[in-house]
Amino acid sequence: MLGILQTTLELGALYAFVSIALFISYRLLDIADLTTDGSFVLGMAISVSCAFAGHPILGILLGMLAGGAAGYVTAFLLLFDVFFRFCK
Repeated sequence: MLGILQTTLELGALYAFVSIALFISYRLLDIADLTTDGSFVLGMAISVSCAFAGHPILGILLGMLAGGAAGYVTAFLLLFDVFFRFCK
């Protein structure tokens, strides 16, 4: 029973960051940006793949880099779109 409670608290702590990021992008910035969801899942998938290969610390670093790269790509595409709308 204690293991279930610990797992629940650990997952809740992780998903709290995702919910705060979604709140910021949807409510405060008023942009429907799904990069928050996608970058979280992409980073976790890469992290788990590296952990199964035997490199858990490298997996954490690569997961963070992959999530950040997804955010940078989205930011670039958004700025590119805004720039060309402004130039018309």
